[in-house]
Amino acid sequence: KNEHFAGHSHSSRQQSPPPMARFTDRDYQLTGNLTEVPGIDKTALELLRNEGVVSTYQLLGRFLSCDRDLAEFESTLAGCPEAATICNAVRTRVATASVKIVAKLPDFIDGRPVSSRVDDVKAQNICKRKFNNDIRHDFEGCGLGKPGDKTLSQGMQSLQAHGITSTNKLYGEMLMCFSGPPTQEMMVAFRERLGDLGVSSGYKTTMMDAMRQKLDIGLDNSAKPPQQAIPEEGEKTGEKAGRKPSYKGSRPPFAGFDTPEPAEPAK
Repeated sequence: KNEHFAGHSHSSRQQSPPPMARFTDRDYQLTGNLTEVPGIDKTALELLRNEGVVSTYQLLGRFLSCDRDLAEFESTLAGCPEAATICNAVRTRVATASVKIVAKLPDFIDGRPVSSRVDDVKAQNICKRKFNNDIRHDFEGCGLGKPGDKTLSQGMQSLQAHGITSTNKLYGEMLMCFSGPPTQEMMVAFRERLGDLGVSSGYKTTMMDAMRQKLDIGLDNSAKPPQQAIPEEGEKTGEKAGRKPSYKGSRPPFAGFDTPEPAEPAK
């Protein structure tokens, strides 16, 4: 069997796993091939594939689905000769590096336009926010309520009923959809999965956009420099300053997603 994704010409027997320093380096971009993970040998590769884990993304997703519990994660690697090495590599990668997603959602799904409510300000706030593994805190403004709410929103109740009780586990669901480098089809599949988990149709793309923004800099990173400020309309057109700019047709789309629209103003 070919041990690599299409496009790789060497078998795993001819290629040793890269050193830990390379895999956990912030500048190293994942290929999705499990053999890039230190500790993954032929035995581990076969065991993981038999359990439906066929990519690096899914392996990271399994770790996050364990809520980063090393003992629980290592128990899922029973039979892998270098389980401890794999655990250390995955734990370090999640804690120190990012996962780039460049695949786009289509402009329309089932004949309906796809749009996000994440504007530049909200994206900047998400990137600067120090995540604490509480979904309502980490993704405030994305349709699932906010910290301090006396009752859980319907979406949060549904997520918890499906066992998604933390931000880690939500990202686990996302990465488990990627059987290789993320494609448009995989992104659509995760969007559908969010609906199955109870995220309302009006916020599925918004949640995906917010999740991608943070994943792009690293879940434990909150030190990304702020994005360039968007000038007020008055600075561009001479109209009265202070009015929120209209982003429709006047601002570039986020990489990998449809052009976001601003959230409805608070009443």
